Amino acid sequence: MAKIPIIDTHCDLIIPYQDLKEKFGRATKKTQTSLALLKKTNVKIIFAGFSYDDLLKNSSQQLEDLHKMIGEYPKDFELITDFKKVPKILKSTKIGVILHIEGAGILNNKIDNLIGLYNNGLRSLGLTHNTKNCLGTGALIDNKKGLTKFGKKVIEKCNELGIIIDLSHLNEKGFYESLLVSKRPVIISHGNCFSVTPNPRNFKDDQLKQIAKIGSIVGIFFSGKFLNPQMDAKKATIDNAILHIDHMVKIMGIDHIAIGSDFGGITTGLPQGLENHPTLLVLFKKLRERGYTQKDIEKIAFKNALRAIRQSTI
Repeated sequence: MAKIPIIDTHCDLIIPYQDLKEKFGRATKKTQTSLALLKKTNVKIIFAGFSYDDLLKNSSQQLEDLHKMIGEYPKDFELITDFKKVPKILKSTKIGVILHIEGAGILNNKIDNLIGLYNNGLRSLGLTHNTKNCLGTGALIDNKKGLTKFGKKVIEKCNELGIIIDLSHLNEKGFYESLLVSKRPVIISHGNCFSVTPNPRNFKDDQLKQIAKIGSIVGIFFSGKFLNPQMDAKKATIDNAILHIDHMVKIMGIDHIAIGSDFGGITTGLPQGLENHPTLLVLFKKLRERGYTQKDIEKIAFKNALRAIRQSTI
């Protein structure tokens, strides 16, 4: 059976690229992801994250290095600035890279900075990381303050430019405000279920239902403490991830689940059996054994994310 193409809606590929250096193209051990592992798994599209609000000093270098990575491996990577090219890349030998900023405090209250990033290839934007910035408040702070006026302007400008809006780290109030402001479907590039693992970074059932209502997606991610029901990263397993998928199906339906691995940037513990990109193939095997059909798995692997990307095409 041919490998299913995979769209990963959140991958911190910049970190192993910077850390592995010349080994990035061939590394297969002791790393969550690499060029070799992406190719082995048939990951075809990645949302490549850079920045964080608490690491702004590195943002420009991360973006520069992502462009350097694409230039260094021209036969393997292609920068996606036109979402209409995604279906073609899925059928090609290349891996499409969608530049994604995770925590947009770097905009510094200036729309011109957003336009500058757009001109430099940015096509996906996470409003906040875990803390507060000039756009809104992260999920680990509080739920009293939502989007700022500037945050609302950024969403409106992203809608105009065709930049995907990601609510992954936003607090609950900001989440609902974003749904009201955005004229295009937003996504959760990497998020899990609060009902399974009650971490404030995870999403409550009503939030998941809203994402399904607008026809969008949630990318399940594999940071251990956000998967394990007791929030114990050391006890997290691949079966915990399946619990989250099962719950998402129950709350949203199969058409709204994607893969948003967070590989490359997981620092809070990897679940046993889900340590790197190739283990996604084990996840798909376990889902089949659980009764998920081939059609179901294809939706989770790439078809749902492909639909969400198309919804953001101008």
